[in-house]
Amino acid sequence: MSLIKQLIPLSYKFTPASAETDWERVNNLVYGTWNDPKSSDTNSALFSCLMAIATAYPEPPLTVFKKRGDGQRRTQENSPLQDLLHSPTPEGELTMEDMLFWTAWAKHVDGNAYWIKVRSGNAETGNVVQLWPISPTLIKPITENGEWISYYKYQYESGKFVHVPVKNIIHFRLGVDDQDMRKGLAPLKALVRQISTDDEADKFVEALLKNYAVPGLVVTPAEGTSIDEDQANVIQEKLRRKFGNDQRGNIAVMSRGATIQPFGFSPEDLDLQVLHRIPEERISAVLGVPAIVAGLGAGLDRATYDNARAMGEWFTERKLIPQWRSDERKLNISLLPDFTSNPNITIEFDLTDVRALQEDEDAKYVRLQTAVGKPWLTRNEAREDTGYDPVDGWDDEDTEEPEPVPEVLKPFAEGTPEAEEEEPEGIEKDLRKWRTKACKLLKAGKSAAVEFESNTIPSSLIGSILCALEGAKTQIDINRIFHNAMTWKGYP
Repeated sequence: MSLIKQLIPLSYKFTPASAETDWERVNNLVYGTWNDPKSSDTNSALFSCLMAIATAYPEPPLTVFKKRGDGQRRTQENSPLQDLLHSPTPEGELTMEDMLFWTAWAKHVDGNAYWIKVRSGNAETGNVVQLWPISPTLIKPITENGEWISYYKYQYESGKFVHVPVKNIIHFRLGVDDQDMRKGLAPLKALVRQISTDDEADKFVEALLKNYAVPGLVVTPAEGTSIDEDQANVIQEKLRRKFGNDQRGNIAVMSRGATIQPFGFSPEDLDLQVLHRIPEERISAVLGVPAIVAGLGAGLDRATYDNARAMGEWFTERKLIPQWRSDERKLNISLLPDFTSNPNITIEFDLTDVRALQEDEDAKYVRLQTAVGKPWLTRNEAREDTGYDPVDGWDDEDTEEPEPVPEVLKPFAEGTPEAEEEEPEGIEKDLRKWRTKACKLLKAGKSAAVEFESNTIPSSLIGSILCALEGAKTQIDINRIFHNAMTWKGYP
């Protein structure tokens, strides 16, 4: 049997285990009962949150970059490391997207995800040629002789274990577990109670829908008439046979003045959404997934296009980006040294094309139009941008040249000091200094709204500029504010 087949038995399934938690119960709630395909014992809220994380996580590709002397990065498409990241398994059994999906899933279920390196030649020093995922339920770190982690104990078959060197394991963690700092923190340990609550809510609703949780009909004898228990049972059984199940809707004729009245809940009374709201909200909060992103009712009640888009961006920036940064650092520590010691080469998630981080096209053109002040594309340029062929002669008709960007709006060339510009006088000189200071702060990730002391700028203009700088998001915004201030000596 090959090493891969020994290490990755296809019969094993992902079942995280812990002595502190009934993980068999959690496994059933998350995935359903594996041994019974007809089982519906699955927690949809938890599953939705995990799917939202795991499907979004592989979006940016893992890319090898090399930093050049000019500070620019270049991808290393033809490097052996990039080839491995493109195809981690020999026959395409698992793509890198599959690996990343599983990694995000395992981290949020167990707190840990493991990749094992397969080397050619020497098992400890040979070149890394394959990467495979290992279920957290089958592997754990072992400490001996005071070391942090001496090796990883891996169960490759029932009752059979192998010691895997630390250098052959890439151990991804979700934070650090205070109970065992060698491992990550599993959010499900904090969610077991909420998972069960949501599951019980489903069962309660199912019971209500089956029999309204109370008798469906009430038979009332006529006034002055009484029936004993045996007579009541006979009437009950007769009504059940004639009007239950497929016989619903049949006509009933009652004697002796008896009446039949429906008894139960109206559709409004059966609105039990509140039973799900609290578990859904807590599950989504612990996993860091906005309810609206996971498609949960707790979020969809107030969903609009705008807040759905905003929550998608929030989810990417607050949840996914920290995970991408954490995992790429782990790869740079545990995988990159197997290929190079060059400090200018790194493994990173390429966020260039992540949809949630892209500027909206409408917002971009409005911003550029505001900066330029008038139309700045010819009609043929606009046609080409939308995929249409240019029209002969149209550029000749667009005789008015696009307005050039004013000097004050042009950003400083990199490496060109401000002192090289022609020295302005008075108020303009102070405005230029203030603009430079605001741009530097914005570039450093701080607010551009910085106060500036000046004997030449009127106090009213200082207040107007400060207010405008609070809304500045880009250097173009800052340049426009000071351009207007220099031009009109008034509100920017």
